[in-house]
Amino acid sequence: MFDNDILDHRVMKRRRYLNDLILLAACLLIAGLIFVIVRVTVKDGSVLSVMYDSDIAYSHPLDREGYLIVMYDDGLKVMFNEDYDEDPIKEAETGGADINVIKITDGHADMIYANCPDLICVHTMPVSRVGSSIICLPHKITVTVSDNKYDLAKLNNETDAVTW
Repeated sequence: MFDNDILDHRVMKRRRYLNDLILLAACLLIAGLIFVIVRVTVKDGSVLSVMYDSDIAYSHPLDREGYLIVMYDDGLKVMFNEDYDEDPIKEAETGGADINVIKITDGHADMIYANCPDLICVHTMPVSRVGSSIICLPHKITVTVSDNKYDLAKLNNETDAVTW
């Protein structure tokens, strides 16, 4: 005789419920372990790269606090100020320039101003970990946190690896 024939319906229901709980607990445990491993292994970056149209236009160390003003009118212009000054921004806005302002404090970079229509980049959380980025699609600007080695190789258009 089979076990299913001997056990009544209530016992089978309890066993199925217990198996579901064990499966749920195992999935939550695995997800928690993956989350902890990712949080522990990702490190803070040291360089902020401003890319325009997929090319690195400017690099800035994250330990130097201040404001990066990224403007695009006839060409891309990136300025660094230690204090926030609205005069060049107001002047550029009257000319119809695309403007993004990035605030760098305590090793974090935050987009605090943009004159794009959707402002998704302004509402993005500050970035500090390697690989994290803030993207402004209307202005084609990407702000990415990276390591020195990785960033300098891209900035100088050097190859970082060769495969055969």
